[in-house]
Amino acid sequence: MYYQRVLFTIFCLSSLLLQPALANSVGFIPLYIEANAVRPLEGAMWYPTDETEAKVLIGDNPAFIGVPVIQHASIDTKNAPLVVLSHGYRGNWRNQSWLAYSLAQKGYIVAAINHPGTTSFNHNASQAAQWWQRPKDMSHLLDHLLSNNSYRNKIDKQNITAIGHSLGGWTVMQLIGAQLDRTAFKRDCQQYPNSRTCGLADELGLSTRQDAEPSSHNLSDPRIKRVVSLDLGLARSFST
Repeated sequence: MYYQRVLFTIFCLSSLLLQPALANSVGFIPLYIEANAVRPLEGAMWYPTDETEAKVLIGDNPAFIGVPVIQHASIDTKNAPLVVLSHGYRGNWRNQSWLAYSLAQKGYIVAAINHPGTTSFNHNASQAAQWWQRPKDMSHLLDHLLSNNSYRNKIDKQNITAIGHSLGGWTVMQLIGAQLDRTAFKRDCQQYPNSRTCGLADELGLSTRQDAEPSSHNLSDPRIKRVVSLDLGLARSFST
């Protein structure tokens, strides 16, 4: 019994020592990315900081518990891994505050944006139907972060991950090569009709080819090294 307790104590101490160092606090910056060749975007960024000023709750609402952040704090990290987040259908960047906060505590820089047309605040039909703009939004976000003097030297450009929930999961899958196959999607929905997925086809521009739709459905971004898809939506719309 004595040796078991000693081994258990050593195991616990070793586990603690192997954990990544947590940030003292999490900083927060609202993002507004002006339109260039693509549409303007609004979002936010979370990151580790050593500052300890008064904290405010971000993302607090009846569905989600807010996270305590220091607004406009300095970014106290170098060569940090970057995570970009994509929200689900009619969600917004605040939905993943809990995840962004936890990652920032572990040393990540995290950024998220709202996708016009499919956010809580913007249901514009013409924007929602431009399905290809969602992955392009994420690439636009990366362009902004990696060209901004305040951020680019803080980011490890070889360690960039995209995480998305539901329609956001569908979005980030396209960043590593998944491609829309409209014919296969129609065929699958005829055989296995489902209002939660097939019912969104018209709204999201998946039923028929849209004006200004790119000729190639390859929207991958080589800067993205990996993705995490949470509760992947519209998976049946991808080619095999």
